[in-house]
This record gives sequence, structure tokens and C-alpha cells, in this order.
Amino acid sequence: MKPNSSLDTQTMIRALQLARRGRYWARPNPHVGCVLVREGDSLYRIAGKFKVSVDDIIAWNALDPSAHLKPGQELKLYGKGG
Repeated sequence: MKPNSSLDTQTMIRALQLARRGRYWARPNPHVGCVLVREGDSLYRIAGKFKVSVDDIIAWNALDPSAHLKPGQELKLYGKGG
């Protein structure tokens, strides 16, 4: 997996700002994404849903493996080939 670039980060920040306002839409990029944690979500559930490893999610988001996810928390995801 490639580390995220400054442009990826800027694009994701802008997309999240627009999404919070409920404006615009965009086709998903299969290589970069963001998940908003919902009540009851776990790293294992999210990893399985998006077919990535728990270790990757932990690394991409600089998470403490023992920390609990919080509803509304944003997690970055990077797909295969990205």
C-alpha cells in the first residue's frame, strides 16, 4: 500500500466538509476512502466489510489497537492497487 499523499489528504478533507453540509456527491474512488464509525462497529467488522486487514486500518489511522472506536469517528481506508 502506498502512503497517502498531501493531495489525497486535502481532497479527503474537502470531500468530508462538503458531505457534512449535505451538498454534492462524488463517485467513490476505489483506492482511497473514509468510513464514519457507527454505533456497534468494530475494527473487525469494518475490515471484513471493506476487505482490508485490521492491521492496515490501525496503521493507516495511527490507532492504538486496544482503543475503542467511537460513533462518528472517521477512519481512512486505502484499497488494493492504490
